[in-house]
Amino acid sequence: MRILYKLGHIRNNIRHGRDPLAGCRIANALQAWLHKVFTGLPDRTGTSHDVAAALEADPEIAPKLDRSFPEFVDMGFKKGKHKVYRYDEQVLQMLQQNGRKRKG
Repeated sequence: MRILYKLGHIRNNIRHGRDPLAGCRIANALQAWLHKVFTGLPDRTGTSHDVAAALEADPEIAPKLDRSFPEFVDMGFKKGKHKVYRYDEQVLQMLQQNGRKRKG
């Protein structure tokens, strides 16, 4: 129910022309991280891959990134420059049966 409340709040903000993420602690942290990354990029310009690499390389930010999605399995090969992942629903079901719940 909490997520439904948050989505309703975001939709209401959009409907009234306000920032949909106003007051969101996560959005404030993300905005600060992105500001830090973009000010370090040449001409303050970069691709999503540039930003992701900079976030991963930052010793202050990297430990805070969420990597808790074991149901996305690295296939061990790349498509072009990017890793290929497979969604394994059985892993998620096994985690749920063992009582481990993801934050969400």
